[in-house]
Amino acid sequence: MSVVQSASIIHGNGISNCYIDDDIIINQVIDANGDPMQNINGVKFETSSDDDGASASSKDDENDEIIYLKTRYNDGTVKLRNPNIELMDQDILYHLALGSGSHDLEEMFGDVKFVCMGGTPKRMENFAHFIMDEIGYKLPAGTQLQDISAFSYRYSMYKVGPVLSISHGMGVPSIGILLHEIIKLMYHAKCKDPVFLRLGTCGGIGIEGGTVVVSEGAVDGLLRDTYEMTVLGKVIHRPAKLDRKLSRELKALADPTQDAYETISGKTMCTYDFYEGQGRLDGAFCDFTENEKMEYLQKLREFGVVNIEMESTIFAALTHHAGIKAAIVCVALLNRLNGDQVMAPKEVMNEWQKRPQILISRFIRKRMAQQGHLCRVNSDISLIENCFSIITYFFVNCRNQSLRIMSTGFLKSQFHRNGDEENGRSRERNETYQNGKEANSKLRNADGALKLKNPNIEFMSEDSLYHIALGSGTHDLEAMFGDIKFVCMGGTSKRMKDFADFIMKEIGYELPVGSQLQDISADSHRFSMYKVGPVLSINHGIGMASLGVLLHEVIKLMYYAKCKDPVFIRIGTSGGVGVEGGTVVVSDSATVLGKTVHRPILLDKDLANEIRSLADPQTDGYNTVCGKTMGTHDFYEGQGRIDGAFCDYSKADKLEFLEKLHGIGVVNIEMEASMFGALTHYAGIKAAIVCVALLNRLNGDQISTMKNVIMEWQKRPQILVSRFIKKRISQENLNNFK
Repeated sequence: MSVVQSASIIHGNGISNCYIDDDIIINQVIDANGDPMQNINGVKFETSSDDDGASASSKDDENDEIIYLKTRYNDGTVKLRNPNIELMDQDILYHLALGSGSHDLEEMFGDVKFVCMGGTPKRMENFAHFIMDEIGYKLPAGTQLQDISAFSYRYSMYKVGPVLSISHGMGVPSIGILLHEIIKLMYHAKCKDPVFLRLGTCGGIGIEGGTVVVSEGAVDGLLRDTYEMTVLGKVIHRPAKLDRKLSRELKALADPTQDAYETISGKTMCTYDFYEGQGRLDGAFCDFTENEKMEYLQKLREFGVVNIEMESTIFAALTHHAGIKAAIVCVALLNRLNGDQVMAPKEVMNEWQKRPQILISRFIRKRMAQQGHLCRVNSDISLIENCFSIITYFFVNCRNQSLRIMSTGFLKSQFHRNGDEENGRSRERNETYQNGKEANSKLRNADGALKLKNPNIEFMSEDSLYHIALGSGTHDLEAMFGDIKFVCMGGTSKRMKDFADFIMKEIGYELPVGSQLQDISADSHRFSMYKVGPVLSINHGIGMASLGVLLHEVIKLMYYAKCKDPVFIRIGTSGGVGVEGGTVVVSDSATVLGKTVHRPILLDKDLANEIRSLADPQTDGYNTVCGKTMGTHDFYEGQGRIDGAFCDYSKADKLEFLEKLHGIGVVNIEMEASMFGALTHYAGIKAAIVCVALLNRLNGDQISTMKNVIMEWQKRPQILVSRFIKKRISQENLNNFK
């Protein structure tokens, strides 16, 4: 039964007759040390580039155990599928604030058996304390659990004996970075047969809120059990397979007589988006009807999908590719057949979110008891000492302009035009830009207040902006935010708090005596938001999925607050392509290579030129350039890096790809530009992106610059954006906030 229209594979990118490693023939080659070599022969399944995409013709009863032999040494320690790592002097795990040269990773993490991941830092800190009690782990007197990766400002990591508890952020791109670096951590630490477990929240399909779901398989928005990614401009698929035996073992630990809730198994659908991608009617945009939504959700249910979230396909695909046994346990926050908004009271949701933790703790206790390690008192003095070193020492010197929302069947897939047409399309882009400016003027009321491209919003009695802890029925949004003119977004909470403090001084904004800036969205545990007069400073997390959720809700916030002509600016970091570290890049457009066409990605060129004109090379002491920015869904393979947990291409292939990007005018690569450009343009909001390059990718992949230098570089986009805001405030006489 065909449920959704299948995706189109790019015919011009040379992926016909390529191969996917799937089942592995046990034909081990032993090296001089007596260990199996990495190039064990595998069965290759030919793929095709037909309308159903690349697919592997493997047996349904495939034995998952076989692939693990390719990714293990004889003693069970993790082996990487990237030969480049062994040749590196040191490996900087940048987003974890760890490094193979700056830390004794085997001493710190060699005993890890269970890697537990969840979305928010708060949830995983709570789980760390919970599992500590459950397994009887004791710390020395006068000590407490510490966030090992605190100074990465990206993820939080806690170690409780053999258990790692780590936040992965929101969406495929964010968890993808973490998985690469955690898999490499397992390799450097020589961990033996670690198990990866994701515990999270989801929307249920035909199941009620509070139901626990153990995923038996993961599918994407087109119901394919693969993870699709773009590597060096080519689309590849990897099987999204979870360990069936592990899933059954977890499900068996549910106790209907003791638990006051149901635990079920079923397929999990992963999307790149929380709103349109999951068929919600309550996003900032909606181009489908309620009947279409319900028809689609019912088809998902018939296909065996019982829940929807935003991480499962990449979690399953990368752990399977690494030969790591993995499972997913989530709790449903609502039944999507009954509605879209998450409306359960906070205390109820807090109790629900403990339910996956309870099931996983039972599994960990069972495994530890089998190994004779349960209730062992372990002070881990050496780990505490190493954690202290993390605080004092961060790490060693330390073509189409289109966005694909990979989601439901509502969006028709189209063929991507070959990248060789880039020059011929520049005129089309200029025409589209001019047409876009005219169209955007229709998305405003006469006074400049925002209109929404979603007719459902007007009929809602209350709109819960769940991820920013606000609501149209619980807050007077116009009184709180009606004066907003500038919405500034950046990756980490720390960066945007620093920007809020900085812009407060720059524009002369004064707080009442005895008060301080407050994180308005603190209770969401997802994003941080600070208001400084007419400026909102918000962190968006890592990647398009996380940013997309935020954009939907902040655009709706602008609508409810009746903000007039707000400007959106993303402030971030990037990898330069032919530009050196420290260079500031004002994006004049955003591009995605190897993606199908859905929505035009258009940044406001006049705004970009205005911001660029405020750079002063003589005073600044660094370059500020304009150029195209490429947005990717992945930090490692998706950006052509050769230092990830996996690498199936050569350094020459990488450089050829980067030179191609450089040749069409791409000057930097990051992970948000495409979503940012597409959604702001679709909403009729003028937007710009200002990033600083942390390195020149033509010269390498690892970010090894000293922390103090990187911190100074990250202030450079803030300085340029502050000049723009000060100029506009002066021009528009917005100084009455003082």
